[in-house]
Amino acid sequence: MADSFVRSVVSNLLGRTTDLPIDEVNFLYGEANQGRSLRDELGWIHDFLKYADAVRLEEGDERLQDLLSQFRDIVYDAEDVIDIIILNVASVRNRGGFRGLVARIFNEPKQRHRVVVRFEAINSRISEIREMYPTYGVQNIAGTSTTNRQPRDGWTRNYAHEEEDVVGLDQDVENLLAKLTNKEGCSRIVSIVGMGGSGKTTLAKKLFNLVDIKKHFDCHAWVSVSQEWQVRYLLINIITQTTSPSKKDRKLIQEMDIGELVQKVHDFLKKKRYLLVLDDVWENEAWDKLRPAFPSENVGSKLIITTRIQNVALHVDPNCYVHKQRSLTDEEAWELLFKKVKGVIQNVGRGEASHFHELGKEMVKKCCGLPLAIVVLGGLLAKKKFLVDWEKVSESIGWQLRQPDKGHMFVVFEVLALSYDNLPYYLKPCFLYLGMFPKDTKIRVKPLIRMWIAEGFISSPQIVGEETLEQTGEEYLQELIRRSLIQVVEKDGTGRPKSCLMHDLLRHLCLDKAREERFLEVLSSSWSTNATATEGSLSKARRIAVHFGDYADFSKCSLLGLKNSCIRSLLCFGSALYISESEWKTLCTNLPLIRVIHLEGVYTSFPDERLQKQIKNLFHLKYFYIEYFRKDERETASGQYTPELEREEDKPQDLQVENGAEVFSRTIYQWGGTCEIEEVPCSSESPSSGSGSDQ
Repeated sequence: MADSFVRSVVSNLLGRTTDLPIDEVNFLYGEANQGRSLRDELGWIHDFLKYADAVRLEEGDERLQDLLSQFRDIVYDAEDVIDIIILNVASVRNRGGFRGLVARIFNEPKQRHRVVVRFEAINSRISEIREMYPTYGVQNIAGTSTTNRQPRDGWTRNYAHEEEDVVGLDQDVENLLAKLTNKEGCSRIVSIVGMGGSGKTTLAKKLFNLVDIKKHFDCHAWVSVSQEWQVRYLLINIITQTTSPSKKDRKLIQEMDIGELVQKVHDFLKKKRYLLVLDDVWENEAWDKLRPAFPSENVGSKLIITTRIQNVALHVDPNCYVHKQRSLTDEEAWELLFKKVKGVIQNVGRGEASHFHELGKEMVKKCCGLPLAIVVLGGLLAKKKFLVDWEKVSESIGWQLRQPDKGHMFVVFEVLALSYDNLPYYLKPCFLYLGMFPKDTKIRVKPLIRMWIAEGFISSPQIVGEETLEQTGEEYLQELIRRSLIQVVEKDGTGRPKSCLMHDLLRHLCLDKAREERFLEVLSSSWSTNATATEGSLSKARRIAVHFGDYADFSKCSLLGLKNSCIRSLLCFGSALYISESEWKTLCTNLPLIRVIHLEGVYTSFPDERLQKQIKNLFHLKYFYIEYFRKDERETASGQYTPELEREEDKPQDLQVENGAEVFSRTIYQWGGTCEIEEVPCSSESPSSGSGSDQ
């Protein structure tokens, strides 16, 4: 629901307006009370949204939707104006002497006038809505609250090893294990076919991690294909997992063309008994491109294919063994749900527990035996401690799901949407930010949390020394994990999440909600055919992710045409994106309010000091990450430049930026490094925290 999302933005702004140097703002912009007035109005919006959140949850009141949309636009405008003011004040300070150089801004009356007009317009729009709010049935809103602290709700965590919650797979695992380890009388290929959320990947993962499987095969590899597959990535991943190349060999592998990669995979595997998992295959073409790399000699090697489309499985091999993933029975579905909610039920009396059981079994039937829907519902119910709250959840999904013509996927999306709607307001932007990352990408936890901090999604603790921002970020991430909205794929030595990923259905929900809130847009590698963005939406986007392929040319990117953009985050992912010095300068000039820049797989031809020079001019920037290549002067046969890898320091480095007073101080994280391909590990040492769901 939009009210709680906008509330998270308002909470962030309240903290930022408190830090505004009001006297200097008033001197620059000539309005003695504008800054304080805006702060007061934002405080009223925060309380209004808090009220609206409660009303919509308890009464299902939809009359506020248009009003909430207006609030979102107002809050975004206010955020832009505040950042512009802070930028201008800092610029004057850094030029040496505030009052001595203030004429520099007054000599730019158009710029100053635009800011003042926007300031006044925002306050005026809020005042008009405030006068009308009784017509929306709103009564007795509390006074302004400026707190930005969220309840912890028992989030202190013990990072002991946690087993994956899986039910109903034992017999399937036993049957498929026999197929995979039997040399005679069984197809080389085993296909697991089922709809999204039915547990295909979970089943394949259990097989992949079995000790008997590890012993039976000489080498193993797991690659996620998905709808956005790139054959080069897939081949490099297979080589990396099966051969464990040295750093020197990795460099050589990166420089190989697709034909050389195919030959290298083939030459290595023909001597081995291998097991390969191709997860989430959507298209026949993906298999056709990969097939030449796999030797056909029958030495006991096996391939596991997971797909939603049976025709794809039959295209891979008409004689393959097809395992159709079944839905869970009512008993199995309840067993899986109970694993998620037993902490709630075991803490109530026996008589009340029976009511929880009855209501839980009623709700789980609406999930049609789909594990993904069940675990997400369980993550939602686990936060509801009272029976009346369970009854409200049941009512919320009941009337929508009593429509048999909608089909199973409708059930899944309704349950996922309900879980998002019930997120605390301060977790919603953290969840939506995950949509910036490409599908099936392993997301590193530390950089993710630092991006959240840079964006202002994580508030400062009220008690000094209570905890760090990064510790709070870890708590936020753990809450998303407990709600089954994100899966852990790798842990560190202490059991803390090291990397994670998002199920593709949840990512679909995430992108839908993000577009609805004007939160982010995604550009595809072709630039002209954007993954989610149109020309109009791009100009209004708050965050942009660029997902590109091999040898993309940044000069064709529409980002270069956006002047004075309101973009707060720019994330780029891919294999080789060339950025010239002039394009880099234009980009930085066009992003005056940017807070996060994260670039993977770019290559440049200009020195580091020129790159850093532009970075230092970005006052609001809090996080900067780059993995890049140096452009080699040699050209390949195709006429493209071959990236020459140069490893820089792996650890973060602070860029020292002269930015004036401490109120504007910031840390910019910078990494350098090669753009190495990493695949989601599916080993017993790094289990997923996802439960009974496929990728």
